[in-house]
Amino acid sequence: MVDSEKSSIDEPIPFDFEKIFNSLSPRILISEAPASNLLMGRFTMQSVFPAPRERLWRVLKLHVEDDQIGRIHPNFLFQRQVSREGNRWLLERKIRLLGRNYTTTWAVEMTPPETYRWEIVASDGLLVPGSYVENKYTDAEDGGTKVSTTVQMTLKGVPGFLQNWMIKRNLSRGDDEDLEYLKKMQT
Repeated sequence: MVDSEKSSIDEPIPFDFEKIFNSLSPRILISEAPASNLLMGRFTMQSVFPAPRERLWRVLKLHVEDDQIGRIHPNFLFQRQVSREGNRWLLERKIRLLGRNYTTTWAVEMTPPETYRWEIVASDGLLVPGSYVENKYTDAEDGGTKVSTTVQMTLKGVPGFLQNWMIKRNLSRGDDEDLEYLKKMQT
């Protein structure tokens, strides 16, 4: 087929994953830096979580409680605290991702009310060790919490072009679950 005979089938279909992702998240996206390497799932984003920092931290602190994490995030099937040193926890977690159960070890570091960071230390599944998410929190003008997120994550066995979308989808789900749990805490 010559160039003049190309059909519209050859043209890429514009599809805005960011718009779809952001419309599903309880956070309101302010800005996002483009991925520097799609194969590694690296990106940053700025967003606003619709609750004040002190209320958000009530939920975040429960993430290291072995008997609470599954109530907040149903895909976390089991958690056991391996160790704790100051504001750093080492947690063994069994999680369900894409229909399969995986055992993972996470290092979680909290510095309320400014920073929450988690890193995968070991995994028998999709999450590659060394992958991490770091959130920095400040007060937003509207009474919510401004969240600056840095993500560097690799998903084993997932094509590079899908990695950022899948990571953002799961982070969005986590935000939804945090917000729902926060609402339950109020009642």
